[in-house]
Amino acid sequence: SDSTTVTNDLIVQGVGGSGATGGAVSEFDPLSVGGTTLIDAGTNDITLPGANAFAGNVAVTGNDVTLTTGTGNLSSSGTVSGNLTETSAGAITQGGALSVAGDSTLTADGGAGAITLANAGNSFAGAITLSGGAVTIANAGATTLGGGGKASSLTLDAGGAVTFGATGSDSTTVTNDLIVQGVGG
Repeated sequence: SDSTTVTNDLIVQGVGGSGATGGAVSEFDPLSVGGTTLIDAGTNDITLPGANAFAGNVAVTGNDVTLTTGTGNLSSSGTVSGNLTETSAGAITQGGALSVAGDSTLTADGGAGAITLANAGNSFAGAITLSGGAVTIANAGATTLGGGGKASSLTLDAGGAVTFGATGSDSTTVTNDLIVQGVGG
């Protein structure tokens, strides 16, 4: 199968250094990036659903953002004005704060991998649906865990109220430890 390999860093920006006029960013074949990745799509979508491999952090600015790895972990940071979907073949981590205005769906290693998004500067405004092993999430504001989520353990550092389930029938299953505390412990 075809793929694109970048040995070092990858920077994708729109005209004039901002993606607002450059349009959406998507892929035709999987990407393999040996360094960091910076994608600025402005108010447009970023859709990378292939079996990608990112050796470094993926920093994004965009509306709806979909990031996927076929091998290895996924580290991300940035600003998402819509929804965030991350699917990693390994763990999900971060290289800086994440700000997501919409809902977030996080799946690590088919539901068995670690999800560690512990930056106190994170802002998840919408519901977070997670599927992972040991999960640590920090959110500067109120936090809603969306339905259908599961984790073997969950540590949630919330800067506001915590709601389990976006609707009355939603649930999040934690099979072992559950710790809910204010941001910073």
